[in-house]
Amino acid sequence: MKKVVGILLILLSFSCNNENAPDCFQDAGEILRTEVVLDNFSKITVFEKVELILKQGDEQKVEIETGEFLMKEVTATVEADRLILRNGNGCNLFRDYGLTKVYVTSPNITEIRSSTGLPIKSDGLLGYSSLQLISESFT
Repeated sequence: MKKVVGILLILLSFSCNNENAPDCFQDAGEILRTEVVLDNFSKITVFEKVELILKQGDEQKVEIETGEFLMKEVTATVEADRLILRNGNGCNLFRDYGLTKVYVTSPNITEIRSSTGLPIKSDGLLGYSSLQLISESFT
């Protein structure tokens, strides 16, 4: 009986190392950083389980950093001049929290709306003429 339980535990641990594993048991995999090509935006909404790092720069750029097995559940889309960041990965029984970061470089951001619970940071000084910060819960 102990051998059967041991074999089942080994099989379970190996099956967690891919993007199709059940969410609670899924391993993050190697941390990757991928650039996403999007339309221009001046506002950002950050939903749960996403850390935002904002940098002022001449070119607009969005990069998603997360585990290779988690990447397909993290989205960055633009709707009506607003960048919307979502992380659809749920339960984290066998991986760390706070693995998903989105790096945004933009010449002009006027609003950041956050319900993430994770930090919103800047990479350097932000010299935007007007930046509105809104913290709320979307539950």
